[in-house]
Amino acid sequence: MGQDIPPGALVNYHPNGTKKLEEFYKGDLRHGLSTKWDANGTIIEQLRYEDDKLVETIVGNQPNRDGD
Repeated sequence: MGQDIPPGALVNYHPNGTKKLEEFYKGDLRHGLSTKWDANGTIIEQLRYEDDKLVETIVGNQPNRDGD
């Protein structure tokens, strides 16, 4: 991967200030809960990863979607 991501949460926000994405990392690997919200604050996708491998889709039906 090559990214130097500190352990913990990575959070991105919509232009209106509401949370857009929250992912947890262990090293440069997604590990734990990944949650995406729409601009109104509704959860649109929630996935669980272990060492960057998708292990559970909690909300949503497109677990490999990269875009908005």
